[in-house]
Amino acid sequence: MRVAFPLLSLGKFGGVRKILEIANGLVDFGYEPTIIYPEGRGDTPFHIRREVIRRTVPGRNRLSALLRYASMLREYDVVVANFWPTAYLYPFSRRMLYFVQDVESRFYSNPILKGAAALTYRLPIEKITYNPALARAVGARHVIPAGVDKSVFYPDPDPHMRRAERVLMYMPRRERRKGLDIFREAMEILSGCCDLEIWLVGGPPVGGLPFPTRRFIPENDAALRRLYSSADLFVLTSRSEGLGFPVMEAIACGTPVVATAVDGAEVWSFPGVRVVNVSPEQVAREIRRVLEDPESFRRHAAESRALVPDVREMVKGFSEVLHAHLSAL
Repeated sequence: MRVAFPLLSLGKFGGVRKILEIANGLVDFGYEPTIIYPEGRGDTPFHIRREVIRRTVPGRNRLSALLRYASMLREYDVVVANFWPTAYLYPFSRRMLYFVQDVESRFYSNPILKGAAALTYRLPIEKITYNPALARAVGARHVIPAGVDKSVFYPDPDPHMRRAERVLMYMPRRERRKGLDIFREAMEILSGCCDLEIWLVGGPPVGGLPFPTRRFIPENDAALRRLYSSADLFVLTSRSEGLGFPVMEAIACGTPVVATAVDGAEVWSFPGVRVVNVSPEQVAREIRRVLEDPESFRRHAAESRALVPDVREMVKGFSEVLHAHLSAL
């Protein structure tokens, strides 16, 4: 069975990681997955199995790439739309599933783009996601386990990385919905609380924090795993997330988490995750609690690791939806 994933990039995005993990895993269920993407946008830090077919199209921009996709999708038994513009290809496919990883209309202030993204959730396409809250928001019928590759993310601390008594890990992002301003305010509240170092992983440089900081751009998943594992705490301060997979990756590495109550909180309600309202004061209070007793919270995180679904469960769920979708037609 031939399954196509039309992508607009293979860049270093969490959503791309999940699509490639699913494409890789579907090989073991007898599918023939193909990832399609524009020329010049195929550089990726993520693993792609050799059995997964890679197909490129020329295209100066996203629109020209989408037009080329439209002429080739009927070659496949099923097309899996992902980023919202690819859902508009459904008239040009034999069958389509829409893999929704976030409410992408939230990404935009431009009313035209916001409306165009929101309209895709009303198209006559079966939708699949890994978050019950997200399923309710977009009307998805199918919810599969949200899995993390535990062969990649597991406890692997490097004590030589640490320069302070306590280490907090954070992934800064520019978008307002990611809550960097909330993190800044929480750090100001905690100013002078303890011997704390902040590890800023990926994203833009961030200055002006009241604690010593180090910036890391991990070259691969092994480097990211060691960062998660070596920190005392991982913090997420988003206002909105499709799920928040870094929370689950941190728990898989045995590291406690303080996270704001985004849609993903329903999925990662583990003992090792302290979920708080989107408030700098509450974020700061929970960070203080964890840093005052890191060993207790690390034990909670270790207990939580077994509760995190493996990526194989996610792929199995996706395969079952594919099979049911094809059998019903």
